[in-house]
Parts: sequence; structure tokens; C-alpha cells
Amino acid sequence: YSSTSGAVDESRCIICEMGKYSSEGASSCTDCWAGTYSDEGASTCISCQAGKYNPTSGESICIICEMGKYSSEGASSCISCPFGKYNPTNGESTCTSCAAGKYNSNNGRTACASCVAGTYSPSGATSCTLCVGGTYSDEDEASSCINYCSAGKYSTTLGATSPLACLSCPYGKYSITSDAMTCQFCPTGMYSNSSTNGDCIRC
Repeated sequence: YSSTSGAVDESRCIICEMGKYSSEGASSCTDCWAGTYSDEGASTCISCQAGKYNPTSGESICIICEMGKYSSEGASSCISCPFGKYNPTNGESTCTSCAAGKYNSNNGRTACASCVAGTYSPSGATSCTLCVGGTYSDEDEASSCINYCSAGKYSTTLGATSPLACLSCPYGKYSITSDAMTCQFCPTGMYSNSSTNGDCIRC
């Protein structure tokens, strides 16, 4: 740029310093806006790369987003990773969803917490869910409660961690499906007792 009137050659033109830019024929340099930067002698400003940011104008560098945060291109600030996601490294453009069996109930986390036995979660979860009656989970970080009470047994316990929560149906009742939460009365003309293993037998 040149602020001198009547200049006769290029020697009167001054190079814009870092953090500023000018177009051809300019009489002054302009600060780069937030989210951008420039090197010396720039004719335009460059957007900060994804994973970086610049909160002020007139800067020559962008700042790397810290762990637990992210940014898109040209950002003036970093955004905390939302619930159910995390970011373990600096300078990231996105956050990663918590794996199944884990969860995150806070913003800006660098890791996800594990679901304990008796609970489960799908990927990207913000909390763990208790195993419903008739099921149980005996391991941490379960993605589902895949263990069921066997036929002839039932359970009303939420968050069960072992098959000990499954109880035998009382005499005169039965369950023919796994994951049963109740037992049904044997139909007319049938019975069950300790010798029928939870099944109803015709009289």
C-alpha cells in the first residue's frame, strides 16, 4: 500500500505486515478478521484450518483447539464436544461418538466412561440403561443385555448382574419364553411342580 500522494515509483509502496492485507491500489492495510490470518505482504486473508481458531482480528497465526473441543474451517472459537462424544487429541475438526458400552454425560470430554455390569448403552450414548426384568448383564461395557432368564424362570429385577436374579416359576405357573418378567398360570387341565421344570403337564 501507499499513503503518499504523487508517488512516482513502487519504492513508495509499503508491504503490509503480518495479520493485515490490502488490495491493489490501497492506501492502507486492513486487519484480517477473526477466524483468519495472513503472512507479510498478503493481498487476502487465509481462513484458519479446521481444528484451529482465531478469536481476534489482525493475527498472523491460528490457535490449535485443545482436547475435548473441535472447530470447522474459519472458526473464531472452538466448540466443546457435546454429550455422547469425546475428543482425545488437540486440533480436531470433529468429535468421536462414544463406543457402545460407554457414555458421556458432559460437554468437552476427552474420554467416555464405561457402563457397569447390569447396564448397557448403544454408541453415542449420554447415559447407561438398566437391563430390564428377565435379562441381565454380567460384564462392564455391554452394548445390550443379551443374557436372558431361561424358560421356566422369571425376573422383575432391573439392572441384574447375574442369573441369580432369575427365579423359578411358582408351582402351578410357567414361562415358556426367555426374558420373562412374570409367570403365567397353567391352563385348565394342566399342572406344574418341582418335577416339571417349569413346564405345564397335562393331567
